[in-house]
Amino acid sequence: MQRKRQNKDGTYWFRCESQWKYAKEACVVVSAKEKDILEQILLAVKKYSDILCRQAVVFWQNRDTNNEKHAAAQEEIITIRQELSKTKHYLRGLYESLVSGIISQEEYRQMKSDYEGKIADLQDRGLKLECDKQDFERNNDARFDLFECLRNTTLRPDLTAELIDELVDKILVYPDKSVEVIFKFQDELEVECVG
Repeated sequence: MQRKRQNKDGTYWFRCESQWKYAKEACVVVSAKEKDILEQILLAVKKYSDILCRQAVVFWQNRDTNNEKHAAAQEEIITIRQELSKTKHYLRGLYESLVSGIISQEEYRQMKSDYEGKIADLQDRGLKLECDKQDFERNNDARFDLFECLRNTTLRPDLTAELIDELVDKILVYPDKSVEVIFKFQDELEVECVG
């Protein structure tokens, strides 16, 4: 949409110009006063900001618990790595015990199967914990970015181009002049709404 000054009184409008630039059927004629669009955007930003404030409070309240869970998972990953190393060492030594005659062929097969099963279980658990750890760290980073945006938003009650750039991914204006604001942190907003 292009911003145009429509009247001599200084009223600005946003208008889709695809019909004039490309083809008549390229777009439905959509135009709206800049003032009306900005009011709807400001309402959406304030609503979004309220949701983010609630999320920030919950996040900080649960921060210690989440950090403790993260630390426990990290310790479990270390334990799993140690257990994997030890089990693989036993598995390698198993063949030597077979060749030396310490264990029978049947005992070898059974113990080998047990060790391989344990290794597979440990690897699966370790992989899950690693994925959870990466998700936790990625979500933490995203939330800190989000809360930094929120802090900047609450310090500026007016709607500025800088604020829109920080929070808004895109703005859709429909033929009925309604406005939909797609926020950059939409995933976090959906988590809040679902939860």
